Amino acid sequence: DGNLEVKARDSILEGNYLYLIAEDLPRNDDDPMEGGGGLGIYDMNDLSAGPIGYGPNEVWYSLKFMHIDFSRDKVYFTHWSGNGAGVSSHDISDINNPIYGGDVGAYDYCRFIDVVGDTVYSVTGHMGVIMHDHSDPNLLVQMGDSSTNVWGVDVENGIGYIATGDDTGGPHFAIEDFSDPNNPTPLGTVSSFSYGPTKDVIYSNDIVYAVLGSGVATIDV
Repeated sequence: DGNLEVKARDSILEGNYLYLIAEDLPRNDDDPMEGGGGLGIYDMNDLSAGPIGYGPNEVWYSLKFMHIDFSRDKVYFTHWSGNGAGVSSHDISDINNPIYGGDVGAYDYCRFIDVVGDTVYSVTGHMGVIMHDHSDPNLLVQMGDSSTNVWGVDVENGIGYIATGDDTGGPHFAIEDFSDPNNPTPLGTVSSFSYGPTKDVIYSNDIVYAVLGSGVATIDV
């Protein structure tokens, strides 16, 4: 009940709780050069009460997207900035008191993230897909990296389906074996699509749905 006015970049609704990247929440410090915001958790039954839990943006600025692994009570942020890109995390096992859980640089604009088990896959523009181990809840450790100029990834059963390419050329889609995160192996590519580069991919039952610059393509994999 009630109204909620907040400057938000991304949101996820789970049960009675709304999780937001809320830009107008304060940081932990007073550094005027860093952006504000962080994770705001709101009770849908009383939105006007404000966040019941708050995990501040501890590093960098320009929060972009988030991924929540509810099975492990982990929230992951991507940070959108060439000067301070990367991934950070919070533990939300106590939604009233999110706990900062480490961060790792990604060296370019961090556009998207996927998480499978203890492995975090960050999509980092021209630096490709960078894999991080998060078995230690307070530490993200970089492992391998793969592809270049990527926009999205969907990892299923150790295989990465990758949105890649730009307006100057392909490939616009790639498949790689991520079963060994320290040593990704290319498996195949699609050179280009007539409707522009691939911005996102979704895998389902051996079909990949590729979101293009101006359309959607299906790929039988």
